[in-house]
Amino acid sequence: MQKSHETIDRLFRSHHRDLITRARRVIGSGDAEDLVQEAYLKMLESDRGELISNARGYVSKMTCTLAIDNLRRQRTHARALAEDGAWFQSPAQATHITSAFDAFCLARAVQAGLPCLP
Repeated sequence: MQKSHETIDRLFRSHHRDLITRARRVIGSGDAEDLVQEAYLKMLESDRGELISNARGYVSKMTCTLAIDNLRRQRTHARALAEDGAWFQSPAQATHITSAFDAFCLARAVQAGLPCLP
């Protein structure tokens, strides 16, 4: 297939809804349309345009690959946020730690006072 804009335009008009549906199955509805458009752009920018014999299969595979990459990026970002959250505690956690520290200090004071009892 030669990489002509008319061919890609026809492909886009006839199959982009199917590709959006496929991307939504992988990542949900958020970025599905953007991923499909990115797949078409990659096909347009590809230096191997003349080597692509099945344009629909190529853009379909590219859409799935981009959707999986997006999903991995989201999971990595969520994991990083969770790890960073351990360093920055919420006020509720800080209150819990303060209460635990107060209880520890009280227990220490009681232990220190026990030998003084008759």
